[in-house]
Amino acid sequence: MAAKAVIEITCGDFTGYFYPSRFGPAGKSLCVKLDKSESSPWMTPVEFEKKAGKGAQHNWKRTVRSVTHENKTFWKCIEEGIVNICPNVKDCKCRPCILSKGGKNLLNEL
Repeated sequence: MAAKAVIEITCGDFTGYFYPSRFGPAGKSLCVKLDKSESSPWMTPVEFEKKAGKGAQHNWKRTVRSVTHENKTFWKCIEEGIVNICPNVKDCKCRPCILSKGGKNLLNEL
């Protein structure tokens, strides 16, 4: 099953939007917005979990759920291949991995 361009997500009472094309390793990539507007700031899945009041659990893959995919946890979405994690995180040069390691400045150097 292929990932959609934007996935509606929830954590507690919070709703947001997850952008799989920006998703990098370990929940550190800027791939979540609270709304779909251009002015909405980007945040990481970990920051989204904290904003929803679930940060003490330190387990965003289990607390963040995909409304788009029958309310499955992100753990399940990753396990089923709905959301992909880069397999070669350490040496990867893809955009999400670069953004999670140091931001936009590194992209300009490539």
